[in-house]
Amino acid sequence: MSHATLIPRGVLMLALAAALVTALPMGLAAAEPTADEVIASYIEAIGGEDAINGINSRKWTGTVSIVDMGLVMPLESYVEDGNFYSKTDVAAMGGMVLTGIKGDVVWSSHFMNGDAVLEGSAADDVRRQSMVTPYLNWKDHFNGAEVTGEADVNGEAAYVVQMTPNDGSPSTVYFSKDSGLILKMEATGQDGMPATI
Repeated sequence: MSHATLIPRGVLMLALAAALVTALPMGLAAAEPTADEVIASYIEAIGGEDAINGINSRKWTGTVSIVDMGLVMPLESYVEDGNFYSKTDVAAMGGMVLTGIKGDVVWSSHFMNGDAVLEGSAADDVRRQSMVTPYLNWKDHFNGAEVTGEADVNGEAAYVVQMTPNDGSPSTVYFSKDSGLILKMEATGQDGMPATI
């Protein structure tokens, strides 16, 4: 004689739903945003497209780290009316690194390498640095952008975005998951050494 146990329909449906949910790949539950979405969040975090287009001057202060040498140096940069000036104090090595744009001329004054007019990818890197944000119309300046994962930057969760420029060196940008702001950038400096900003 067979014995059958009746299971209430609601309990059976709940068990089936739980089995299906646990069978789904973990990535479907919380998909990473695309690079477009991360960059759009950054643009909104700094005031939006209209506000950015109204800016004609900018001042940045911060630090630059030359990873391979263990150096951390102060950095200041200014943009006004299309002209750009950047100063990195390399006092630990005995000098300054200056870059700038005046009209169509992109220049550098390096305490070890002397003065130079920059061309090609070195000039393109400086031109991108001189923009209020190269990320507003990023597809004009970069061949591609890809979210490559997540990282912790000084205790704050960040999306890691690899930016590949049309010309020049690729960079890695860390965008805060919470605020959308840039927390850190990694790139290759004019001297070919890896730098963190």
